[in-house]
Amino acid sequence: MQICKSQRRHHGGSVRAEMSKSRSQLAPYHRKLAADLRNSLGLDEPAITGIIDAIQVPDHRFLDKAAAFQFRKSWPAISDDEIVLAAKVGDQARALASGDRDAGADLASLISYFSSDILAQLFHDYGRRLPYARDANLDHLSAESELR
Repeated sequence: MQICKSQRRHHGGSVRAEMSKSRSQLAPYHRKLAADLRNSLGLDEPAITGIIDAIQVPDHRFLDKAAAFQFRKSWPAISDDEIVLAAKVGDQARALASGDRDAGADLASLISYFSSDILAQLFHDYGRRLPYARDANLDHLSAESELR
């Protein structure tokens, strides 16, 4: 959310409230990322908002979480190019969402390695229990696959 000076003057004190409101609508992992970017890198709200907007894939929560995970794994190594990195990661996530594995190759590779971790973190972020596949479930699944 970029706010020009005329908007700031027109809305007065409501600008900060609006930014706070939009932050509360973010996914839990984006709120945590925003806090870490502010505290660790000292980024301001417009930069943080630009980063979050660049990596979001709102219709695909798993890819959204995976993009945030990829950004977190990469941002400490790249100190001045946070927006460029966020755009790259976001573009890859959106490419995967549209079925383009070639354009999303780096993120696809990360997902193939960390998919269970990302899924577990996603469930944790939303306060849900991750289903546990017990032996009985595995037996049922293997019996189904033998029937095919």
